[in-house]
Amino acid sequence: MSKLTNRRLIFLGISLLYSSSYLLMYFNPFIHDNTPAFLLTGVLLLMIFLLFRDFLDKGLRVKVITGLVSLIVLFQLISELTTLHEWFKSNDIMHLIIHFIFGVNYVLLGYLVYFENENYQKNQSLRKAAFDYNQSILIRIDYKKRLVEMEFSEFLKEAYCLLKQTISIDLDEFRNWVVEEEHLRFDEAIKQKAFLNNDVFHIRLFEQKIELTMQIKGSYLVDFTHVILAFDYTDFESLEKTMYEENHLRMELLKNLKVGVIEIEFIYEGDKIVDYKHIYINEYFVDVVSVSKKELLEKTAKDLIPNDYLDRIEIYLDARKTNKPVSFERRITRNGRYCMITAYPSFNDHMVVIYQDVTELKALNDRLAYLATHNTLNAFYNQQGLEEHISKLKPVKDAVCFYASISKINSIKAFYGIQFIDKLIQEIGKEFLIYKKEGFIVANISYHHFILVLLEPKEELIFDVIDHANRSVYKKYHIIDTEINVKQNIGFSRISQEPVNLFELITQAAVANNEASQSEHNVIVKYEESHGFALKKNINMASKLYQAIENKQIDVYYQKIVDTRTNEVRYIEALARWIDPELGFVSPDEFFELASKSNLIDYLEDYLVQLAIKKFSRYLKKDYPKAILNLNLSPAALFKTNFELLVLEKTISSGLKTDDVCIEISENTFIRNTDLCIETINKFKRYGFRIAIDDFGSKYSSLGILDQVPFDILKLDGVFATNIQSPTILDIVRTLKDIAHKGQKDIVIEKVETIEISDKFKALGIYIQQGYFYHKPEKVG
Repeated sequence: MSKLTNRRLIFLGISLLYSSSYLLMYFNPFIHDNTPAFLLTGVLLLMIFLLFRDFLDKGLRVKVITGLVSLIVLFQLISELTTLHEWFKSNDIMHLIIHFIFGVNYVLLGYLVYFENENYQKNQSLRKAAFDYNQSILIRIDYKKRLVEMEFSEFLKEAYCLLKQTISIDLDEFRNWVVEEEHLRFDEAIKQKAFLNNDVFHIRLFEQKIELTMQIKGSYLVDFTHVILAFDYTDFESLEKTMYEENHLRMELLKNLKVGVIEIEFIYEGDKIVDYKHIYINEYFVDVVSVSKKELLEKTAKDLIPNDYLDRIEIYLDARKTNKPVSFERRITRNGRYCMITAYPSFNDHMVVIYQDVTELKALNDRLAYLATHNTLNAFYNQQGLEEHISKLKPVKDAVCFYASISKINSIKAFYGIQFIDKLIQEIGKEFLIYKKEGFIVANISYHHFILVLLEPKEELIFDVIDHANRSVYKKYHIIDTEINVKQNIGFSRISQEPVNLFELITQAAVANNEASQSEHNVIVKYEESHGFALKKNINMASKLYQAIENKQIDVYYQKIVDTRTNEVRYIEALARWIDPELGFVSPDEFFELASKSNLIDYLEDYLVQLAIKKFSRYLKKDYPKAILNLNLSPAALFKTNFELLVLEKTISSGLKTDDVCIEISENTFIRNTDLCIETINKFKRYGFRIAIDDFGSKYSSLGILDQVPFDILKLDGVFATNIQSPTILDIVRTLKDIAHKGQKDIVIEKVETIEISDKFKALGIYIQQGYFYHKPEKVG
């Protein structure tokens, strides 16, 4: 029997004895004559059981007051039983003092009773908060009587619709409530009189009508009674099982994917996350990172990636905070491969992290990026590469630029052919290699234009380059068993004013180059202020362009794009052509660039779109009812507010449907603002227009845009056609074809000018082709 029960029995016995003694007062004159002493005895007994309960756990002030009050009550009791009270009464002053002391003592006694009551109320509130309002179960096991008493919280009583809050049953019957699989564990706990914290038992109450899972949270043994605090774990166990099954299914699905899959768990130091460890690893991840599974599981991130683990933690916490996946790229140190890593927030404060090996894709993307910034004939910078390189340079105080171009290039090309010109450009390029090797800037732009920029050069070097240039102005070259004398137009400029504007320097050299091209003598030309008159020419050209638009001198030609399997005309591309009475043929690149620089681009685009749709509807749609009109849009037009509404209005008013029109967008458009570009494309798509990515591979060449842009047609730039003999180009073309076909997109190759090129692309599975071999642009109407 517990001490608590013993104390209750003693208190009950004394209370009965005291009550019986009070009844004897009528028959016993001694008790009757000593009624005050009898009552004081009752007060003293009440104090002993009420105020001295858990006396040692109380505060010092309460202990002192309780002891003092008890002593005074005891003194009052003794005085009543002896002649002391008569002596007190004989002296009025003493009588007053004693009564005052006794009065104050009863005030203090009242305070102690109030304090005890407050503690009782507080304990009751704590019980409700900690027990009754929670999923708590208090179990008392009396090993001597082999009885079990289960006290359920108010919450569980209502949840399980129990008639009573406390249930008392035999220990053997309680054992039968425990599921059979756990009998041995339960028997061992009873035998050892020890229940472990967090141990779980499954119990079926009242002949299996009610099932609950309880988890032990604490226990203590007093004599032969075991008091156990447990919680209802039923809902948590069910949730945990569901989460495990879902997680297990997810892991099984990911296990067979050709991606590395891991699950990580954070390691805390106080409240701060300081590291993480792997708790799940699929087999493919081991191959991706070239680390053994044993090492991955035994070591933490701090040991495995000491230079990167803190950055990873920051990224993972970002994903957890936003509850969204986060992707980033990393190079694996042990094998040099590149992985795209995507982290997903998971259950229990874990993260699921997926590693995708993108080494080959990155190499391909890097190659495309290289092609976008370099000339394939000689590996020099192209226009974009030159601009990007210059933009990254630190300011300089002195620079010289040489600008060279092949004179009468079109005549040479017409006479000897494109292959001859390519070889000639390569030969001339070799003369610039020495400067590239010495770290100077060398570019080959606009096909046959070479730029050499010397930063803070010595005078001796400048004289050497000028001397070399003089010897190259008119030079004999041996090309494909043919000797040819070639004149180069060479101009140069120097700026020695810090900071040097390198773009202005190149412009000046280009103006000097233009002056050299107009000279009948084989000389190099240094830029002079007078050459600025060339700018006036640009102004004059802008005026001519405006008049050409105004007088409708710029026309639209159409070039058919053919499906070589059926010879069906699938698309017809509208091409702007300007043939000026004075200037002759002006290339679209030239007058579109002029329009952009002279703020005529909107005027030009509006005019061409309206004309192209009108002529296609009137002259071509009837002959080629299935053909789709391809409209080239410049970046300026694409980003113009509500330009898609203009195209829509012209399309409908011409009797065409929106899916009769395809908007061609050059890939370099995406350099400006990818998000805005995609937003504009989606506007066209919502109206039903088709979208083509034009000239892919010429400039920007990022595979990323293929994943982001909702395109219908991928048009490969002519650079792929002219360089198809290159193994690298072949691999890139195959990859792009696979991407297009998997997405059920059309893929078109441009600049097909010979049957050999056509056949090569047919063999690669690219059947839709465009170029002079099939159709030269022609005027209609």
